[in-house]
Amino acid sequence: GLASSQYNIATMYEDGIGVEPDKVRAYMYYQLAIEGGFPKFATEALEGLAAEMSPVEIKEATKMARAFVPQTREESAEEMKITAEALEGPAEAAQ
Repeated sequence: GLASSQYNIATMYEDGIGVEPDKVRAYMYYQLAIEGGFPKFATEALEGLAAEMSPVEIKEATKMARAFVPQTREESAEEMKITAEALEGPAEAAQ
């Protein structure tokens, strides 16, 4: 739910840094960043990205942004724990 983090995630999806490139998700996160109070860079990025997208993609991204519900700290911590355990593998997790 942090606007600056949503901007950073948007750039990752737009450029495919650490994730598969996804214009729709990038647009959604730029929208969330703007709505969350981080408009300076996100607005410019959103406008540039919109020029590369179809109206259908923009509509889908807007729907996703409206439906977005940020995780609580507890949910986020649990997800990180599960991810770390999965990356460690069964042998290392047992130690």
